Amino acid sequence: MVKILNIITGVSGAGKSMALRTFEDLDFEIIDNIPLKLLPEILTEESDFKIAVGIDIRSRGFSNDKFVEIIKHLKNNDDFETNVIFIDCDDNVIRKRYTETRRKHPLTKNKQILEALKEERALLSLVKEISDFIIDTSDMTGHAFKRVIENKFAFGTHNQKLSLMTMSFAYKKGIPSEADLVFDVRFLRNPHYDENLRHKTGLSQEV
Repeated sequence: MVKILNIITGVSGAGKSMALRTFEDLDFEIIDNIPLKLLPEILTEESDFKIAVGIDIRSRGFSNDKFVEIIKHLKNNDDFETNVIFIDCDDNVIRKRYTETRRKHPLTKNKQILEALKEERALLSLVKEISDFIIDTSDMTGHAFKRVIENKFAFGTHNQKLSLMTMSFAYKKGIPSEADLVFDVRFLRNPHYDENLRHKTGLSQEV
């Protein structure tokens, strides 16, 4: 029996819409921007359900305290599993995204985008504290973000299987935020500086 309620929340521009689309691909029923007080009402008495709900500061009746109160009530019900997934992102990255798309932040009136983000983070402070999963999309491509969600939440679907994603990175740019395991291989000789290996790729057995 599978009864799952995933609540997608987080900072505007961080990737909540893409998260919902990914859950839809994983056969979840999707509901976006539902009034907060209606959240408990969407749960059905059916034997199985998988629902992903988008809730953020745009949702009617939203407040830190009310959100926490409802989540605690839902988590006390052992008949189904409730997960809160907070999508976050660096402010400067979000500002760039809004600049490129020409969309308006929900709290932008006479404010600059960074001022609006500061206000939004204050409104979401308790929500982030009680979240079960926090996904930072600052350094992620859309494809990588989708893979992270699939790897964490594809249980009970046709995608349920062991999945590994390997990536290389430069320490000077920081450790990738989505990494679960990091292996430091700086003790190995860099093949780029070997004239016999420089022209080869990582698919070469010698490399």
